[in-house]
Order: sequence, then C-alpha cells, then structure tokens
Amino acid sequence: MSNKIIVLNKKATEHFTNDEIACKCCGGVYTTPESLRHNAMYEEFRVAYKRSITPNSWTRCWNKHVDVYIKDGVPKNQVPKSSKHLSGMATDENWPVDYKGMSSDEKDLFKLWIVDLWIKICRKYKVAGGVGFYTWGFHLDSRDKAYNPRGYDCWGHKERLKLKSV
Repeated sequence: MSNKIIVLNKKATEHFTNDEIACKCCGGVYTTPESLRHNAMYEEFRVAYKRSITPNSWTRCWNKHVDVYIKDGVPKNQVPKSSKHLSGMATDENWPVDYKGMSSDEKDLFKLWIVDLWIKICRKYKVAGGVGFYTWGFHLDSRDKAYNPRGYDCWGHKERLKLKSV
C-alpha cells in the first residue's frame, strides 16, 4: 500500500479536509486514482445534500477496520477483508439531526433520495456504487463492479425501501 500517506490540515475537497478523510487510527490517507475519484464523488454528494456533514469513517487501516467489527461483536477471524474503507473508497455518515423526527414514510423517501443521488453520481463517474443503511446512518462506496446486476448494491432496511424506483 505505497499510496498511503499522512497529510494533515489540508483541504482534500471544497468541504472536506484530509483530517476527515484520514484513518482515525493512523492518520493515513490514500492517494490512488480510485480514492481521489471517491473524494470527488463524495464532494458532489455533499453539495447536493445541501447540509453540513462530517463523515464518521472514511479511510481505515487494517487495525481500525478490525476494531470497528470487533466492537460490533464480529470475531476477528471473520472480519471481512473486502471493505472499500481499506482503500479510501467508502464513507460512513450519521443520520442528520432531523432524521429522528421524520415519519416512516419520510425516512423511506429520504433513503430513496440518497440511493438515487449516489447512483446518479456513480453512473456519471462510470463506476458501480454501494449504499448501506444502518441504525446509526448510512454508508456510500464506489467500486469497480457491483454484485447486483442492476449496477449497484444496496443493503439494510430493504424490507421498507421500494428500490424499483431507482
């Protein structure tokens, strides 16, 4: 992983610093064409999102990655090795403050909007994308190919989302 460097207190994009992108454990930032593309894609997402966001996880070194999964109760030998966080191509975001006050239908519409926006950005950059929903927030990633024939992958809370509209 020779493309991992440590850069502090510099802007990576208009709205994000390298500190926000960096691994919370070692401070590493990836500078591969794919990770830089993800940075640009997430910047576009932020502009369309029209609210301040602070990613809670972007780049992860292996130690931080293992730590995240162990805290969720996953045995160390079962931690997935394929996370896009390990190459700086995934971003996790907490739900906005007003999310808790939304009705179930409003939450569904908000999630569909996130999926639709991220997939449009992915298509613009000619990559596949992943969108994951969790109780704490959502995950966006960029990848070379999707596991799903639709050209993108989406997981979490699928039972409520009507993904046919995307």
